[in-house]
Amino acid sequence: MRSPAMDYSDQPAVCEQPATFFFGRDLLVRIVDRPMQHPSANMQEFLPNYAVQGIVAPAATIEYFEGANFDRFVSRRLTDDIKMSWAGDLPQALTGKAYSLRWTGRIVAQESGPTRISLIGKGALRLVLDGKTVIDGRSAASRADDANGAVSFRGHEGDAFFTVDLVLERGRAYDFRLEQRQETPDAVSLWFEWITPSIRARQQPPASPTVPVVLPAGRDWYDLHSGKRFPGGKTIQADATLARHPVFARAGAILPFSEGVDRSGPWPATLAIRIYAGHDGAFTLYDDAGDGDGYRRGEASRIALAWEDATRVLTVSARQGHYPGLRARQGFAVTLIDGSGRDQQRVLHYEGGPTSLRFGSR
Repeated sequence: MRSPAMDYSDQPAVCEQPATFFFGRDLLVRIVDRPMQHPSANMQEFLPNYAVQGIVAPAATIEYFEGANFDRFVSRRLTDDIKMSWAGDLPQALTGKAYSLRWTGRIVAQESGPTRISLIGKGALRLVLDGKTVIDGRSAASRADDANGAVSFRGHEGDAFFTVDLVLERGRAYDFRLEQRQETPDAVSLWFEWITPSIRARQQPPASPTVPVVLPAGRDWYDLHSGKRFPGGKTIQADATLARHPVFARAGAILPFSEGVDRSGPWPATLAIRIYAGHDGAFTLYDDAGDGDGYRRGEASRIALAWEDATRVLTVSARQGHYPGLRARQGFAVTLIDGSGRDQQRVLHYEGGPTSLRFGSR
C-alpha cells in the first residue's frame, strides 16, 4: 500500500485527495468514506488535533488527581488528543484508585454554523465552554474495565452519552474546561467528539452512489470492473455500490487474477493475466511451495512478463529458480484490455522457456 505522494508528489490534486491509496504502483483504490445508501446514525468524529490548543501553551493541559473530587494532585501533561480509551492513559499512580481529570485549553472552530458537541464516557462529566457550563451529567454506576495495560475500550459499554448543540464561528477560539470524576477505579472511558456542518453533510447519502476520483496525469486509467478507459489528469465520478468498489488500473499494468486460493493449496493450473493497453509495462510473477520455509533458502520461481505497447507483444521470459513440487507446465489465459469494449484473449501453455504472444491491432 502506497501513499499517492510516493509516486505523484508533483501532482498536488492527487496527493491531497482524501481516502485514496495505491496498491503497488498499478492499482489506485478510492475508499468509500461516506454512506451511499442510508444516513449515518453515529456520525460524530474526534476533534482533530489542529482544532485543540492550549491557553498558554501550544496544546491543551490535562491534570490528574487522586480521588473522585480532585482530592490530591498527581501530575499534568500537554495533549491535543482529548480522549481516554485505555488503561495506559492514566498515570500508574492512579491504578486501582478513584480519580479525577481536568482538561483546559481552547477549541478552534474549523467551520461556521451549527455544531453538535458530544461527551461519551463513565463517571461524572462536565464541560464548560467560554465560561458557560454546557454539559453536566453522570453515567450509571461504572464498572472497572479490567485495566491491566491492555486496551479496555468495549464499544461504549456502560458509557453515558451527552450532547449540546451550538453555533460556532470559524476561526474563533473557545476556552474550555472538561472535567471527569470517576469513583470506580480502573474504569477508563472518555471521548470528546463533534458533528460539524461538513461532517453532517458528508454523512448523508448523495443523490447518486458515486465518489470523486482524481486520476493522476501521465497515463490512462481503467475501471477494474468495467474495463472503461479514462484519460489521466481528470477527476471523474466513480460508481461506489456494495458490489463495485472504485479501483482503477493504470495503462501498462500486467495483473494476474485467479479464483480464491488457499495460500497452502496448489498453484492454479491456469492463471488469468490482464494487460491494460496504452503504455509499456512489466511484472514479475513469484511462486513458492506455499508452506514450509524453503523460500528462505531461495526455493522459489520467478517469471518476468513484459508488455510492449507499440508492437502489442507480451514477452514471457524463462523461469528463474525452482522449488520442490513446481508444476512444469503453467497455463496463462491472457486478456488484452484497451477500452474499446473488444477485449482480445489468448491462451498460452507455458513450459518454462522464453515465449511471446502477439495481439492484433486496435
